[in-house]
Amino acid sequence: MTFPYVEDFNTSDSASTTTSHNVDLPATVNTGELLVVFFGSPVNFVLSTSFPVGWTEIYDGGVGFGAAHISVAYKIADGTEGGTTITVVSSSSVPSSHISFTISNHNSSTNAPEISTGTSGSSSSPNPDSLTASWGTDDNLFIAIESNVTQTTTAYPTNFDDNQHTRNYTFSNIGVCTRDWNTNATQDPGIFTLSSSSQWLAATMVVQGGTEGVSSSSSSRSSSSSSSSSRSSSSSSSSSCLYGTTIEWESHYTGGVGGDWYQSGISGIWDAGNSEWDSEPLGTFGNEDIIIDQSTGGSAKAWTVNYRPDVLRVTSSDTTSEYIVTLYSAGSEIIGNDNNYTSGDIISLTFPMTNGDIEQFFIVKVGGPSYSVTNIEFGEYVCIDQTSSSSISSSSSSSSSATPGTVVWGHHTSVDETYDLDFTGNTTGWTIGGTPGNDNEYIDATSCDQIITFDPHYLGTMTAVIKVDKYMTGYGPPPIIEYRTAVTKVALLAASWSVYNGVSFLSLGWIQIRFIHV
Repeated sequence: MTFPYVEDFNTSDSASTTTSHNVDLPATVNTGELLVVFFGSPVNFVLSTSFPVGWTEIYDGGVGFGAAHISVAYKIADGTEGGTTITVVSSSSVPSSHISFTISNHNSSTNAPEISTGTSGSSSSPNPDSLTASWGTDDNLFIAIESNVTQTTTAYPTNFDDNQHTRNYTFSNIGVCTRDWNTNATQDPGIFTLSSSSQWLAATMVVQGGTEGVSSSSSSRSSSSSSSSSRSSSSSSSSSCLYGTTIEWESHYTGGVGGDWYQSGISGIWDAGNSEWDSEPLGTFGNEDIIIDQSTGGSAKAWTVNYRPDVLRVTSSDTTSEYIVTLYSAGSEIIGNDNNYTSGDIISLTFPMTNGDIEQFFIVKVGGPSYSVTNIEFGEYVCIDQTSSSSISSSSSSSSSATPGTVVWGHHTSVDETYDLDFTGNTTGWTIGGTPGNDNEYIDATSCDQIITFDPHYLGTMTAVIKVDKYMTGYGPPPIIEYRTAVTKVALLAASWSVYNGVSFLSLGWIQIRFIHV
């Protein structure tokens, strides 16, 4: 799974007291993304709003003369909405302010966004109420919302450090901010701070992470298949990444005796002469050690030329201890201390500004006092080059391909995947029926707990999705699906199996799947 990501936003206001409010949508909106509008206004005793056809309103609250009002509505985008305006109609004439988001990596068709009951008051501290996602703990995006009548927002709830936006108009002010959270299913944001006391209304919203609206994906979902579904803020579009994406890594640190930051091979990015990287010779970083600090050295220090990698990987000889990474760009926290990581984890980076550079970078061992690091790598998503090899023989093992790509077993006609393979010769365990090389080939378990194991396949480094019966419908109870993944084939065969969550998993390069009949 991956967290929902706010791809773009926009703000607007009514510019006058009216019942017809023009709300500006983000400039860029892609098909399948989740569009959300946050609408704030004052209330003349009772106020209600209505959104255009196709929008689902999940909140319309605020009662009392001079009180604050919030309306929230969403829509699954069809791709035509970018840069357009919708009209929201209010039951009485009021001013209004609006913020709009477009969000990728969501699961809203299955679990629609949810919002709390809301709380109101008169003070300088709007306090959104607690919300528990009905679907439980997941990679959830929580959104804190406040609307007030007369004041501007000067500070946001603690840990809601992302997507902090406000829009202010006379007697109409709205503010939002977000936080990624997967430790449990509940968030109770702290307070917003206003410039002075005002009537206010505040609420909390949640969006579940998923594979809808993935902005740079090869969107194949295959019958007994593995397919790419990666998103990166700087990766190529899906039209140019026909075969999905992989990660191109740059290693910036070599640990061990005499180890230091690697300062060659990244021409135009690394400023070797003025770097402020910490040169711990044994690769051991103390508790809260600043590994890079550009903020004390000015623009001549450290990273230059707008280096905005998509992912980070820290490797250690200590494979069991957990560590925390904190990374700042343009004064904002790119990675916070909300999640613990272990050696080799791939950590997504999302930069808040197009010209944001890495300013500060910390590694902290959970429980301290130090963490032994052997390698630190930053990576960028790049398209998989599939021009040299487009298929492999249906009679050969899928593991014979050294070129990454998506794969389907048991179907050959008009498939979306890079490779189409027979069950025969590429699996072991279940009975195989039908004819190899024909679309009527199928697999059939003859007893409970029987396992069929698919041969290893080189998928590449990406978010992988497994789906059964894409091209033809089978029968019987769905199997338990397990997978394993590793960087090399040798490591794959030694890796342990994990139960597939029904949504996605991160492929490290080589993957293998198996079905267990129940």
